[in-house]
Amino acid sequence: MSDGRLLRLIAFGRHSTTGTPTLTFRLRWGGVSGTVLAASGAMTAGSAVTNAIWKIELWLQTRINGASGSLFVMGEAGLAEDAASTVGSATNARASDFMGSAGVAAPAAVTVDLTADAALSLSAQWGTANASNTLTGHIYFLASMN
Repeated sequence: MSDGRLLRLIAFGRHSTTGTPTLTFRLRWGGVSGTVLAASGAMTAGSAVTNAIWKIELWLQTRINGASGSLFVMGEAGLAEDAASTVGSATNARASDFMGSAGVAAPAAVTVDLTADAALSLSAQWGTANASNTLTGHIYFLASMN
């Protein structure tokens, strides 16, 4: 990626829950155990959600190219809920959180090697392990904006 290159990533899928678990999304450079480029906060999902939609939209910009390159990433993640769900005090509201390089507070560029091919990987982590807390990805869109 050259300096200033801007990529747009959008992903959609569905999730189901039991209880009210939290869910944290991450975008990683170098596979599912690679460097975290962006992370959401732990979003609290609704209780007993069945096949509701989730969405992530991220913007990645190269700040410095090379072996000690840097990427700046910002965006948002959201979890839709079933018709009977309540998030906070709003019925049928979506749980959402910003995502950014270095987390949701004080975003900063992340240093990665931009001279070698590396996989971009979306990962998600439930706050409570349960077989009923599931996440499935359905649509992924990555586009170069310049």
